[in-house]
Amino acid sequence: MRPLKPLDEGRVQQVVSDLYRCHRDLIGFHWPAETLQAEFHSTEGWGTFHGQRLVNFVLYRVTPVAWEISVVASHPEFWGQGLMRSLLSHIIVIKPTDKELWLEVHCENNGAWGLYESLGFCRMGVRANYYPGGGSAWLYTLR
Repeated sequence: MRPLKPLDEGRVQQVVSDLYRCHRDLIGFHWPAETLQAEFHSTEGWGTFHGQRLVNFVLYRVTPVAWEISVVASHPEFWGQGLMRSLLSHIIVIKPTDKELWLEVHCENNGAWGLYESLGFCRMGVRANYYPGGGSAWLYTLR
């Protein structure tokens, strides 16, 4: 596990591409290549690697009061191994104590919000009809 570097941009794109290839029905996860590229260049991030292969990552933006997590993704071949739990636990430990962690998740993405709640995130709000198709986004924070 290490901070993402500029040379990891292609690896980030590959994880997302493989996600779409394997799971076209991902709930609330829509990152076109150009949008993901812009997000990668405007955020900080951490990833878990298997050799040189990126297997999961978190991108976040540092604000005056929080680290706002914008993208959380795992390669499907590595789902169910606890790697995202480990990565998010690491983010929780390294964030400054005076900052919160914020994220949002599709209300129907049970696996994701179940993970976030098990790590101590609390649901603090809802953005109704936020996603294409009318799905709501649940807003989470961790103090």
